[in-house]
Amino acid sequence: MKLCFSTYCTTRWGQNLFIIIDGRRFPMSYTDDFIWSLMLNIPVAQQIDYYYEIENHDGKFVADMFGVRRLSLDATCREVFIKDEFGCEDIDSVFYTTLFAGCFAPKRQVVEPLPAMKHRWLFRVDAPAIEGDCAVGLLGSHLRFGEWGRGAIIPFDPLDYPTWQGQLDVVENTTPVEYKFVIYKPENGEIVCWEEGENRVVCFDNRADDTQVISTRFRRKYTWKGAGVAVPVFSLRSDRSGGVGEFLDLKLLVDWAHKTSQKMIQILPVNDTTATHTDADSYPYRINSIYALHPIYIRMEAVGKLSDCDKAAVFEKKRQALNAQKKVDYAAVCRMKWDYLKLIYEEQGVETFASDDYNLFFAENRTWLEPYAVFSMLRETFSSPNINEWGKFRTCRLTMVRNYIKQHPKEAGLYFFVQYHLAKQLNEARDYAHQLGIALKGDLPIGVSANSVDVWMNPQLFNTDKQAGAPPDDFSDKGQNWEFPTYNWEAMAQTGYQWWRSRFENMSRYFDAFRIDHILGFFRIWEIPSQSVWGLLGYFNPSLPLSQYEIELYGLSFNRERFTEPYITAQMLTGIFGDAQKPVAQLFDRKKNGRYAFKMKYRTQRALLASLDDALASGMDASVVQQVMQLYTEVLFVPDNRNQQLFHPRISIQKSRSFTALALPEQEALKRLYEDFYYRRHNHFWKQQALRKLPALLRDNRMLVCGEDLGMVPSSVQEVMTQLNILSLEVQRMPKEFSVEFIHPQYTPYLSVYTTGTHDMSPIRSWWTENVGRSQRFYNDILGKQGAAPDNCSPKVAYTIVSQLMEAVSMWVILPLQDYLALDRTLYSSDEEERINNPDNPEHIWNYRMQPTLETLNEAHTLNHLLSTIITSNQR
Repeated sequence: MKLCFSTYCTTRWGQNLFIIIDGRRFPMSYTDDFIWSLMLNIPVAQQIDYYYEIENHDGKFVADMFGVRRLSLDATCREVFIKDEFGCEDIDSVFYTTLFAGCFAPKRQVVEPLPAMKHRWLFRVDAPAIEGDCAVGLLGSHLRFGEWGRGAIIPFDPLDYPTWQGQLDVVENTTPVEYKFVIYKPENGEIVCWEEGENRVVCFDNRADDTQVISTRFRRKYTWKGAGVAVPVFSLRSDRSGGVGEFLDLKLLVDWAHKTSQKMIQILPVNDTTATHTDADSYPYRINSIYALHPIYIRMEAVGKLSDCDKAAVFEKKRQALNAQKKVDYAAVCRMKWDYLKLIYEEQGVETFASDDYNLFFAENRTWLEPYAVFSMLRETFSSPNINEWGKFRTCRLTMVRNYIKQHPKEAGLYFFVQYHLAKQLNEARDYAHQLGIALKGDLPIGVSANSVDVWMNPQLFNTDKQAGAPPDDFSDKGQNWEFPTYNWEAMAQTGYQWWRSRFENMSRYFDAFRIDHILGFFRIWEIPSQSVWGLLGYFNPSLPLSQYEIELYGLSFNRERFTEPYITAQMLTGIFGDAQKPVAQLFDRKKNGRYAFKMKYRTQRALLASLDDALASGMDASVVQQVMQLYTEVLFVPDNRNQQLFHPRISIQKSRSFTALALPEQEALKRLYEDFYYRRHNHFWKQQALRKLPALLRDNRMLVCGEDLGMVPSSVQEVMTQLNILSLEVQRMPKEFSVEFIHPQYTPYLSVYTTGTHDMSPIRSWWTENVGRSQRFYNDILGKQGAAPDNCSPKVAYTIVSQLMEAVSMWVILPLQDYLALDRTLYSSDEEERINNPDNPEHIWNYRMQPTLETLNEAHTLNHLLSTIITSNQR
């Protein structure tokens, strides 16, 4: 049997195309007009599996997005001509994700693939994102092709999403046949959509044993759109929840999303963050495991009911009391749930461990589950989350983990038991969502805690002497210090980024899409020296720091002490501290030049905070301490940690007193240097960094990927995200263009998520009153209203905002739950209680809860009808 492949592939110079058939790789030959061909004799076969790969000039291979293709063959075929198309990663690839292939795909009765047979044309066309009442067909110029609609549409049958197949007898003439694919409604034959582009052409030379197989894509511009809601799981409230939102509460939220025509629920990270058993653990991004789920989200009664009725009554009373509170009492909820879980584990642990379902879970998750359990037990044993305080256990070894479990099987079993039930409950919520066509979107934190099981197991993958954070932005003028270790990307690359790929695979068990928190971290991360507290003293890594010679090229006379040491004068101390200057001045030594330097004991920000219990420092109140901390940032350059002879201009340098103390020519020179360094010098460099990582990390991922690309965004970020079909985040009040105050809905990119705000921002009702002038400009310029803006964001104003947002070009409009509740004054709480996080406060407690219960929200018929109308009228 002869196979003749003719494949369209838009390769670039230096690239080659290969076809892999049943595991064997064959090079193809370039002919012309991006057509690659191969003729191959094979033994008679009933079917073959094959796929394509492009070989780049560096020897690396890129597979096409269609993956493995299966072709059934009739044994009577002697020659089979196969016309294929290489599946490039373009906008179409978004519709090949599990979001569309699984959650949104209409439930159709699929058929078996037809074999290629003599005297037949076999057509296969990929047509994703087709509505459930539609099908694919073919019309063409020949009588047997329906004569462009004068005859009947040639119907195709559905195979596995998104492929459709049709078969036609040989046309007994030698003239080319023109045709196109159509999307139509089988019930009445109405054509919904003709594919775009020129007519396709097929020729047949009437050789008796000829068979042609044509595989291609339906050509069209995708305009599919959806709407969704963003809310942390802990913020949900139902009649049955235990003082905090739980995984099973998602089912009620799914009901509400379905009633209001929404298609996606976006949540914050749900990984375990347990460290101190205090409210400080409420920060959902400081995770201690990339796999383990947080026990706070478990529903106690769904695990099992206690046999002791008196104890059960006590827990029910606690549950009701905690559930009645306005906010999450994080520590109290965790204590209650752990107390319950220990008791129910005693009663049901043995039975659970004997079940097939549990044993399958354990087998699939053992590689992370065992280290996580031992990590958690050691944290309790040493009464400290700091792995450096665990003596001989500070280093994780697999043999030690297994031995520790053998010595403490019952204690380890508790953690296995809890994680099994958490996964079971989250899967139940996901399955219920899929039944109603609602997708779950997870959140991938950019970092992990320095005291996490991941750092404990794989310290070589992290720079534990560095801290990750973010430079100053609209959220925090001091910058953010997340205190996460930065990544050792070189070590990760040596493993093929296995740690990341396993992380994505684990997320795919629960989610259809995910948001990469701070995607800029894959281009460069804001790295802060370990002795600094504020993000202002950080710098980007990797980066191209400046040498003294480069600095002086801008007309600056480099003075290391003046440029890199805090610039502190007597005049500054008097102006800042006034009457409190005298005790504060004791923190400094006076230098010969008349300026001041911190004494060695207080040389760094962390050294100052560590000394607050001594007699001198303890006399300063919190506001004075913050003012002293500011003095550490009065530098013009930060020396590079890896090479002290290279320097980074301090971020937000023009706001510093050290900068304003310079002569005007020096200020102008430093401005030019600053602009070049942060906005031009690194664009190509950072693009290369991201393209080394992200394609390799996402290689096996099938979920829809969205990136949180806010803050100080290099121009190359959008290029890379577009190239990789990663959806951007567009926040209406936080545009990425300079001199633009708001993003109008008509100017958002299609591959994006458009929103009013994030969990780090005020909901629209609070935001409206924070800056009267800004709200007035928004009212006139964006909403298009005349006259004075209302004093408050009333439901009427909120309706206008939400309605306009739904008109956006963006594929997705996903709004915080609080902004939907703003449409109904009976459902929202006071302004100050609705903000989820304040990034400027590192000690913020994440405890916001929606005030109405989900049961009440589902019965809010006026709101639900209004919201459904807004969404459906905008074809979302």
